[in-house]
Amino acid sequence: FGLVEAPYLKMVKVDITGEHTFEYVATRYDPDYSVVCAAQATFTDACFHSPSCKTLGNGKYRVEELNTPQAWNFKSAEFAGSWINHGTPMPVTLKRHLGGDHWMLGLVEAPYLKIVKVKITGEQTFEYVATRYDPHYDAACAAQATFTVACFHSKSCVKLGNGKYSVQQFNAGSVQAPSTFGLAE
Repeated sequence: FGLVEAPYLKMVKVDITGEHTFEYVATRYDPDYSVVCAAQATFTDACFHSPSCKTLGNGKYRVEELNTPQAWNFKSAEFAGSWINHGTPMPVTLKRHLGGDHWMLGLVEAPYLKIVKVKITGEQTFEYVATRYDPHYDAACAAQATFTVACFHSKSCVKLGNGKYSVQQFNAGSVQAPSTFGLAE
């Protein structure tokens, strides 16, 4: 994110972890920024790495009111395959928007929490991002309200090859949401 507040270009790089959540990556300002970096259409990563940039501690500029743009909203799907319910498909019961078109989908098939991260590319299409299962998941991960990215990064989570859980009957809806954010000191 960038904000011109003369005489500086103030910038924050974040890793988006949810629709309204993020982690700071780096915070910088540029007292000698190029006018190209002051326009949305030409603001790129090169602006953030300009030789005249100065690094600040993360959190120096607070990101407020983060709303990530989302073109697709997950509606429903099933996990299937030999690793699911002895070959009988099961509906996805857990979902978490991770920002943009990225979603984390899951279900509990005792004693496992099974999770797939996807990038939605159309109403019935997606790309696999990652697949995992957790034989020792925290009970909070089995509830929609507390199914977060932390469930995916649990120390007991086991990585699988993408496609080990076949995602079927996939449905998404189109959303047109503006991207908004604010920076404050």
